Amino acid sequence: MKKIIMAAGCLAVAIPVFAQVKDNQVTAVENQSVNVFKSMTEWAILDDAGKAMQAAAQGFAAAGFDVLGAEVFQDPVPPYQFRYRIKCSARGDQAKQGKVITYSPEGSWALESSAKKAMETTAAIYKSSARRVITTELYKTYRERYIFRVVILELPGLKAVTELPKGEFIETTNGGFVINF
Repeated sequence: MKKIIMAAGCLAVAIPVFAQVKDNQVTAVENQSVNVFKSMTEWAILDDAGKAMQAAAQGFAAAGFDVLGAEVFQDPVPPYQFRYRIKCSARGDQAKQGKVITYSPEGSWALESSAKKAMETTAAIYKSSARRVITTELYKTYRERYIFRVVILELPGLKAVTELPKGEFIETTNGGFVINF
């Protein structure tokens, strides 16, 4: 079963609904572990957050997760930027054993093209080291500089990636930004 949700009048997200039918009764599938990924990146424009949400939802699905729901929301504190949340559940063995990590390099770039090239290079390094890149996010800071983040599925037993520039790896639990699955 799929349910279509409209957000802000223009964004459509297909959400698989886990249910089983027995004796004409519809019940939720038991033991379905649901986790929430909350973007760290903030967007000033609602449509930009929506496009990033859709790309991340597709990335989670490709990495072995069932996307149960997704929404764009506005932060309740100034400057009232937009972010997104994605509810999902691990489907494959890799998704169940791995953890979702966000890599954010130190520093920023004056030119969007330079930041985009660095982001693409970082994503390629992760892909070549057997990691799943779920999504990449490039955004402009309030200081008119460009920063990016790469969200990956880190699997147990893989060698550390040493080619990356110095940066920060963020991993938290439900209620935080990036979720262990």
